[in-house]
Amino acid sequence: MPLSTGEILESRYRIVSLLGQGGMGAVYKAWDMRLEKPVAIKENLDASKESQKQFSREAKILAQLDHPNLPNVADFFSVPERGQYLVMDYVEGEDLQVKLNRAHKPLDEEDVLFWVLQIWVLSLI
Repeated sequence: MPLSTGEILESRYRIVSLLGQGGMGAVYKAWDMRLEKPVAIKENLDASKESQKQFSREAKILAQLDHPNLPNVADFFSVPERGQYLVMDYVEGEDLQVKLNRAHKPLDEEDVLFWVLQIWVLSLI
């Protein structure tokens, strides 16, 4: 069941909007009421033990990374009977689908290669 706008998690994070949704969960824009700043919250709804272990591993690995092109991970928690949540920096901008829809044509090869190179370099870390 998706989180609702205005819903508060951990007595701290107020859900602002849904950013994206997939088969295993969703990503939300939220407001950190303690630090008074926007955050992104990734939700994992898969209750299987393996999925929970994987999500926990991901949270711990991401929290250790420090790179200017990666959002910082600020928090990780579970809500019983609900899901697991990863809180990270909210990065303002448009997603790739919006960019593609606006362009009405294939994206510039030079731009795409630049993005791919950044992703590839990050995968080496």
